[in-house]
Amino acid sequence: MTGQPTEVRMSDLKATNDDVRYAYRLLLGREPDPEGFKHYCDRVERESLDTEAIARCLIESAEFSKKHGALTRLDSGSCPPSGVVQLRGQACTQAQLESSAFRYWASQLGEMPGMLHRKLWEWCFITQAFYERGMLTEGRRGLGFAVGNEPLTGLFAKLGCSI
Repeated sequence: MTGQPTEVRMSDLKATNDDVRYAYRLLLGREPDPEGFKHYCDRVERESLDTEAIARCLIESAEFSKKHGALTRLDSGSCPPSGVVQLRGQACTQAQLESSAFRYWASQLGEMPGMLHRKLWEWCFITQAFYERGMLTEGRRGLGFAVGNEPLTGLFAKLGCSI
C-alpha cells in the first residue's frame, strides 16, 4: 500500500439492483416491470455488469428507441477529417448526436457516446468547431473563463494547446 488514493471509475463498479431500478426510471421514464427487472438483475449477477452496461442495454432496447428515437451507433466514432469547415451557430440536432464526429469527441471527453444531454452536445460542438478551424493543434493558446469542472480545458491541453 503506497498511501496514494486509487482512482475508482464507475465502470469498475458492479451494478446493483437499485442501479437497474434507477436506469429504468431515468432512461425509460417508468418503474421496471417484474420480468424485465429480474432479467437485468440476473444479468448483473451472471455477467458482473456495471452501470454503464445496464444503461447501454436499456438505450439499445426497442422501448427506448420507440420513446426517444434510435441512437444508431454507440461506438467512439472516428476523428473527423481536418480542413472541412461545416459548423455554424445552431440548435442541437439528432443527426449531430448520431454523427461519427460527435461520438469521437464524446469519447475523447471521457463521456459515453450516445447519451443525450445538451451539455455534452455543447462540448462536442465547440470542440468540433475549433477542430475544423485548425485551433486544436500544438502551440495554439487559449483562455478559459468560468469553466468550472468542464472537460474542454483538459482535452484541449491533451491535444497540445496551452490553456
